[in-house]
Order: sequence, then C-alpha cells, then structure tokens
Amino acid sequence: METSPLPPRFLSLDVLRGVAILGILLMNIQSFSMPEDAITNPTIYGNFQGINYYAWLSSHLLAEMKFISIFSILFGAGLALQAQRAGADAWKIHTKRMIILLGLGLAHAYLLWDGDILVPYALCGIVVFPLRRLPRWLLLFLGLAAFAVPIVLNAGLSIYPDMAPFPLLRGLNASLRPDFSPYAELATRRGNWRNLFIHRAHASFYFETFIFLIWTFWRCAGCMLIGMALLKLGVLTGQAKRWILVLIGAIGLPLGLAVSAAGVCYNTAHHWNAADFFFPGSTFNYIGSLLTALAYMALIVLLTHWTTATQATRWLRPLEAVGRTALSNYLTQTFICITIFDVLGYYGNVSRSQQLLIVLAIWLVQLLGSTLWLRRFRQGPFEWCWRTLAYGPKKAMNA
Repeated sequence: METSPLPPRFLSLDVLRGVAILGILLMNIQSFSMPEDAITNPTIYGNFQGINYYAWLSSHLLAEMKFISIFSILFGAGLALQAQRAGADAWKIHTKRMIILLGLGLAHAYLLWDGDILVPYALCGIVVFPLRRLPRWLLLFLGLAAFAVPIVLNAGLSIYPDMAPFPLLRGLNASLRPDFSPYAELATRRGNWRNLFIHRAHASFYFETFIFLIWTFWRCAGCMLIGMALLKLGVLTGQAKRWILVLIGAIGLPLGLAVSAAGVCYNTAHHWNAADFFFPGSTFNYIGSLLTALAYMALIVLLTHWTTATQATRWLRPLEAVGRTALSNYLTQTFICITIFDVLGYYGNVSRSQQLLIVLAIWLVQLLGSTLWLRRFRQGPFEWCWRTLAYGPKKAMNA
C-alpha cells in the first residue's frame, strides 16, 4: 500500500534536532576522551581547577542530560509523525525501522563506542509506539510518571544498597570514591584492539541491560511520551500560543539551571560520596535537565518563528541541515572522535578545556558539511540507508 504524501517539514523540528545533535557532543566528548568514571566523579581524573573546572561546570549546567533529553523528546514526536505518514502501513514500517535501528545501534555499540543511544531508542520506540494515539494530557502524565521512576529507584538503592541485583553497582560505587583510580581503563583503551573490544562489549552489555532497566528505559520512554504530547499540544511546531512558549522558557530555564547548580553544590559539599550521589546527588540534575531542555525547546521554537516572520531563516539553515541529517551526524561524531582519541592516541591526554575546542571544530565541520551535502542530496547517507531498508528504494525519498 502506498504511503500518504509527505506533509510539509516543520523548520522548528529540524532546527531543534540540529541543536540537540550538536549539543550532545558536549558531554559525549568526555566519554570519548577520558575514563568513563570521570564523568560520574569529575574529581578523579584530569586537571579539575581553573579553566578546566569552568569548562566542566558550564558543560554540566548547560548540556549534561539537557540535549539528550531534547533528542529523546523529538524521537517520540518523530514516531508519531512517521505513523501519520505511513498510514495503514504504520505498524509494519515502524517495526522494520526499529529493527534496523537496533541492528545499527548494536554495531555502533560493540564495534565503535559503548555510549550508543540507538539501541535504547529502538527498544523504547517499540514500547511507546502503541501509546501514540492516547490523549495529549494522558501522554504527558504517563511520560512524567515514567521519567520519575529512576528517582524512586535511586532513592531505594541509596537507602537499601544491598537490594541492587548486580554486583556491578558496587563497582560504580567504588568509582565515586575520591581515591578511586581510573588507570585500568586508560591501559585498556590504549592497548590492543582485542582488549578494547572486550572492554567495549562488557560496557555495552552493562548499559543495555542493568542501566537500561533501572534508568535509561524510563528516562528515554518518558521523554518520548512527553514528545508525543508536546507535538499534539503544538509546542514543538509553534502552533501553541506564544505566551505558553514564553512561559515555559521564562520559568524552565532559570529553575532548571538553579536545580542543576544545587546538585553541584550538594555533591561538592559531600565530596562526591557514593552514598549521597545516587540520591539525592544525581537527582538534582536529573530533574533540572528536563526543565532546562523544555525551556531550550520553547525558546528555539520562538526563534524559528521570529526568523520566519522576519524572513531571516537563512541564519538557521545550517542547524536545519544538521537536524535533517541527524543520524549521519551522530555516527560521524563517533568516527571523528575514535579517530582522534583511539587511533591517534590522544585518549586521556586532552583536558576538559581542550575538549571544548575539539567540539567547536566538529560543530563547524558538521554545520558546513551538512549544508553542502543537502545542496546535492535530499537525505543524509545513513538516513537514506535506514529509509531504503524500511520503505524500499522507491518509497524511501518520500519517507
């Protein structure tokens, strides 16, 4: 059966997606360039003073979990839009898309980088898709409820740590101690490919099982449901009343940043103690990130409509291009970073301030490269492969 004609693209959705895919690199660069435990406890590795401290602080307050939240919200909205476009074939097309995404994510996670998000997105996408037709306020409620589950779980684990079903949690507890040494991971990442593959496989399996069940699933699925609700409410497309968008931005941004900052103060005062980190230590930014992400989205939607009204949309075209080729840009970030840090051997040798310079360079490459690519092609290379496998070559261009 033929799919329904492709509806007009929303500039705001593409720009939001572009901002999100660039923004997540601010945090992913740390995972690419230094021991993973240094993200959880930034005091255990590298210079954490002066400009490096402020580089970490600004990334934590402005970016950590914020842009991935935006991307998850947009993924949920995208599922609903794809279902509208596929019509009667929605279930078949969706299933194929998620299976393909799952396969791509597994290859990405086990062969390239254990920080992959495609596998969780594919699994969560399968679960939340049947809920897309629920009323918008029910979707919003269910999304917030799912989002809150990790808070409850973290509170329980902080009170009853022996309830943790896996001993790996004790390893994470150990990494939060100030005297913890991350040099074993450094040796592995600087070693031969076989040992690196084994390390990556163990880490990927851990993140895709234990962490997925107690944290990733609830956060991602919750954000996806919120995205479906915001799409129906017109918030993501600018069809909601302007005062609503202004209110979300005016309240969400200062409140979200303040809550995240409170978490920094709390963890610093408690010396990043493991017993305090899970609850309430990590909960501050967990909550603050959603508030900040919603504020970012509202302000960006307002910006896109202002530029449209003033015919100044050309300034947003590079971000729109990155958003339209989001999957390709996400994977390209991995290729660039593993080349720099693993192939060229800079892993563990780049400070946090230097990481930001690398991020800026990659941003420039992707903004320019995406713009030039779309002048010649309609889709990114990985988008074309994904859609061709899901829809077939004849329908892929209209998917």
